[in-house]
Amino acid sequence: MKRLNILQIHSAKAFGGGEVHLYQLVRELSQRGHNLTLVIRDNLVDKFSDLNIDINPMSLKNVLDFVSLFKLVRIIKEKQIDIIHAHRGKDYWLAIMAASLANRAKVVITRHILKPLGKTYLHRHLYNKISKIIVVSNGVKRILINENNLPLDKVELIYNGVDLSEFRASKFDSSSLKEDFEIEDQDIVVGTVGRLAENKNQKFILEVASKLKAQIKDIKYLIVGEDDSSNKYYKAKLEEMVQGFNLNKQVYLTGFRKDIPALMNLIDILIVPSKEEAFGIVAIEAMAMKKPVIASKVGGLTEVIQDGKTGFLLPLKIDSFAEKIKELVNNSKLRSEMGEAGYKRVLNNYTIETMINKTEKVYYDIVDDKYQ
Repeated sequence: MKRLNILQIHSAKAFGGGEVHLYQLVRELSQRGHNLTLVIRDNLVDKFSDLNIDINPMSLKNVLDFVSLFKLVRIIKEKQIDIIHAHRGKDYWLAIMAASLANRAKVVITRHILKPLGKTYLHRHLYNKISKIIVVSNGVKRILINENNLPLDKVELIYNGVDLSEFRASKFDSSSLKEDFEIEDQDIVVGTVGRLAENKNQKFILEVASKLKAQIKDIKYLIVGEDDSSNKYYKAKLEEMVQGFNLNKQVYLTGFRKDIPALMNLIDILIVPSKEEAFGIVAIEAMAMKKPVIASKVGGLTEVIQDGKTGFLLPLKIDSFAEKIKELVNNSKLRSEMGEAGYKRVLNNYTIETMINKTEKVYYDIVDDKYQ
């Protein structure tokens, strides 16, 4: 098959789960011989700089960012782009308009959130020009089918994948990290990973930790991630709560970390208390490291986690989470069994190879016959 010229567009302002997905996608497609061009904002360039691809920083301000639009048109023409793959709402519009102006390339979009597409006439007209819509969970798919009335053959479910060469427990020695966070051998480590934000709901973990403080002595909490808002309000609120609940010796706000696989190895139990989650890539990362996951019963998390088998799916109630954390803290056998079940589930459903194979197939299915 012909190696494709692929343009990826992503206007994210911060590096989170969706950007991890993009990094993996670009890296793996490039390794398969495709020619990748990446358009992202300036502040994310360093996160992708180790990849041997063409990176073009742009402002990507909004759908009327004509400077970015005409830069995209030039790239499409000069690099003879076959596929434009866009990942956020404004990116969809820019991709469609750029493809039309350049008079070449097929447009694919990925829907990473649990919200319908726009429903105006203009939205419908533009989205008719999209060749395929990839969704990251059945929850997202149902919304697009039911609320946007999209035909089934226009929507393709492709779950996010985890790189098992990176997330492999045998690679890591946790002793230095234990020293960094003052973790004793007898301590159980409860962790969460993700942007510090209201939707990710890290405040809830502190409320649970406060409830468990008198009940479990040997427990530490790692809250991994950074607040990407301009005023860092949410991080300040978390710090205030840690002080107010007197959790200074139990809770560590680590900030942004690059060593997520090593931290996942250190963690004994992953908590995902999101108010909304289209998929939940951190859940499969933890499962790949054979860790049980306790998560809110929302969105794509209900597809990833098997309640009672690979972890627990719960309503966002402090007592419910506290009870299940305590159960896992006190039962190492159950932690191990759930970890093994989660690992097998990842092997069968959520590998990076499966994700790339399916994405590559979408690309080849929609390009002209002469490319096949």
